[in-house]
Amino acid sequence: MKKHSRFITLIGGILAFFCFALPWDADYSGAELANLGKGTLVAILLFLILAFIGISIYMLNRYTPWNPMSKIVALTLSSIGLFLYLLLFETTISGRFVSNISRISAVVIVFILALAVFGISVYVVNRHVFRISWRQVLALIVGSIGILSCFIPILLSFDRGINFIMIAFIAALTITSASIFRLIRHPPWKSWPTFLILISSGIGLCCFLILFLGNSLNIEMGDSKLYSPRYGAFLTAVGYILAMIGVLSFIEKVDSPESQGTQEEEGDAE
Repeated sequence: MKKHSRFITLIGGILAFFCFALPWDADYSGAELANLGKGTLVAILLFLILAFIGISIYMLNRYTPWNPMSKIVALTLSSIGLFLYLLLFETTISGRFVSNISRISAVVIVFILALAVFGISVYVVNRHVFRISWRQVLALIVGSIGILSCFIPILLSFDRGINFIMIAFIAALTITSASIFRLIRHPPWKSWPTFLILISSGIGLCCFLILFLGNSLNIEMGDSKLYSPRYGAFLTAVGYILAMIGVLSFIEKVDSPESQGTQEEEGDAE
């Protein structure tokens, strides 16, 4: 099993992804439940926001020597600055020259223009600074937009809720994508694909438990109450478990005495 751990993880992700075409509750498939209710777009928006924040943190980790606390403070302060800019534009300019329908798009356009002017100014004054710092600035912008946007799904969730079936679907899709990446690139165990697989598997299992306890928790999806989980949901949970087993068996393979002995022999041979 240790030799085929990457294949086990990939099989688990594909199984979890495919089972959304099977019955999950009563006569509804997982795909149908993922599109019921008003919280589907909220779940997708929350995933995109987390992706924005993850990209910004990755860029800051790669291109800056700051410690983790400095990065958190930088993202937070940039979020506050972005919020103050949006508030200033909303209270001074937007209400006078822009209609209510296009107000959000106008804020975004003006913000992008302001960043373009700032970037061009820095490039003209000192090209060396621009070439060194543009990645950090881009990371702060992306991260601040992501952190600021976290308030949107939270506010929407009060009256719309969050479709946890869509979250489970995104988790299965993430596991499949990360498993294919691990199968092709063979990254070390301590890498972001492994982290994504473990987190997504845990989230998927939590969504399954919510569905399993739907009757006790009095959960409704659209106009229907979830009360009878079917075999599609259970097979999806099996897929999440297989993905976790594949990843955890890979770490046993890396840290085993046999692999360490093999690495030592290879080092002595060199």
